[in-house]
Amino acid sequence: MKREDTVKILITGGTIDKEYDPITGELTFAKSHLSNMLNQVRCKVRFILEEMMLKDSLEMRGEDREEILKKCIHCPENRVVVTHGTDTMVETARFLGKNVKGKTVVLVGAMIPYALAPPTHCSTWVAHFPPFKHCNQEFISQ
Repeated sequence: MKREDTVKILITGGTIDKEYDPITGELTFAKSHLSNMLNQVRCKVRFILEEMMLKDSLEMRGEDREEILKKCIHCPENRVVVTHGTDTMVETARFLGKNVKGKTVVLVGAMIPYALAPPTHCSTWVAHFPPFKHCNQEFISQ
């Protein structure tokens, strides 16, 4: 596959990657679950996962959006998916929309963490996101 056929997935956090901490009773970040999600649905689309940060979107600041913008602009892929919390997704989408030219950038988020109910929510996410309807286990790591 050519590099332009590859989808860059920038992981920034949000509920999709949160886990329940039984000690504190809070949702927290430990690691990203995107690799597991895409493995589960056997994604055939070639993609590169890059974990930039694991943040709640309420903690997302201008400098974080600048970093996401830089990655979107400077990556060789023309198709970029950004995982993001839903609380400030609109602000990030507006910022990227004004500044990214010639590429397709899609922001995705979740209302329920993948770790709390992986099969149902992963299947639902993939079913509603066309680039990942035909997936296999081909992973590219940086």
